Amino acid sequence: MRDFSNRYIYVFSAVMVLIVAAVLSWTSLTLKPFQQKNIAIEMKRNILSAMGISSTAASAEAEYIKYIKEGVAVNASGEIISGVAAEDLVIKAELAKPEESRQLPL
Repeated sequence: MRDFSNRYIYVFSAVMVLIVAAVLSWTSLTLKPFQQKNIAIEMKRNILSAMGISSTAASAEAEYIKYIKEGVAVNASGEIISGVAAEDLVIKAELAKPEESRQLPL
């Protein structure tokens, strides 16, 4: 059995960590658009499901366009807020705000 020096072990470990980090970083960057698309499809499926309409991942886009005509944001008084897209609102962040300054999707 060959004896490896401490220096060899540390250099080998550092090189392996760098290689694995580079591969994971590249994978993450490459898959990001697919993840964003899947998040959008899942949101549309959840909205359709809340309306009682079943859909698959493949049919969610068409069903969403068929049933959802317009998405608006409203304030606490129920008034429509112009310039704010309902899809862009983060519900968790809006619920953390005081009630009078919340913007909610409709």
